[in-house]
Amino acid sequence: MHIQGPINPENIQRMRVSAILKKLRQCGIRTNLNRFRAQLPNYLSASEIGEKWLAECRLSKWDLRRDFVFYAPFVLWKKLRPHQMGLHILDARIHYGYELFQEENFEEACMLWWDCWENLKVMLLDHDIKDWDVLEEHEPSFFGWKQWQQDLSRLLFVMAEGDLYYHQWRLHHNLEVLELIEDDPENEEIWLAIIESYLALGNERKAEQMVNRFNKCFPDSAWGYISWADMYGIAHQPNYKLPFNAQKAFRIYQLVLGKMDQFEEKGIEIIVNNRIQALVQ
Repeated sequence: MHIQGPINPENIQRMRVSAILKKLRQCGIRTNLNRFRAQLPNYLSASEIGEKWLAECRLSKWDLRRDFVFYAPFVLWKKLRPHQMGLHILDARIHYGYELFQEENFEEACMLWWDCWENLKVMLLDHDIKDWDVLEEHEPSFFGWKQWQQDLSRLLFVMAEGDLYYHQWRLHHNLEVLELIEDDPENEEIWLAIIESYLALGNERKAEQMVNRFNKCFPDSAWGYISWADMYGIAHQPNYKLPFNAQKAFRIYQLVLGKMDQFEEKGIEIIVNNRIQALVQ
């Protein structure tokens, strides 16, 4: 293959594996089929291999062969591990899900992202990964696994307005994240999603237990109380198993107003009073 212009996986796809590996050796990458096959299971992403090879090849930054060195692992992965999911594949599917979301094709985006989470969960368990930052080290081209997980949770909340079953998915998902990712016990949004889903599904006892745990973990935050109250009032949906209860929501908001000295976030009093006003209306 004579390199004259920009390289992409489609160009390389037409090459045989032996030809790709030969060209890589010409670019300074010391590998062969047996060595590559043996090393491949150690990687979670073709991007990870491409970045490693770019660091090894010592080609000048203007050399077009650098594109070949980076893209070759994507084609080799597809040819040699066609049934093995990689983070680069999940990355592409997640970005496609965002396109579906922008087109307001929420159900298809939700199904796609849920499948991505199920595959990602297997990788987390198989490789004993407990930190979002470690994932980003394995997939350098994608910075935002944690943000995407939160977007999935938010999408499930939106979908639950039409079908309560999505709250069961949301609860299951966030409980798994809380268990699998070590830094997410510090993530308030995970806890709030669990509280909201328990309430929507009518499990008030579990929800109140989570509110108490939230308050112990985040004593400076009012949002455990606020989310708890919201689900009885302004965030309540007709399909919730939790009954609408404006009086209980009002009592919880009043509880927040009585604890203003302990909360760090500015504007909590205004936020709560606005919610009380919306509840009255």
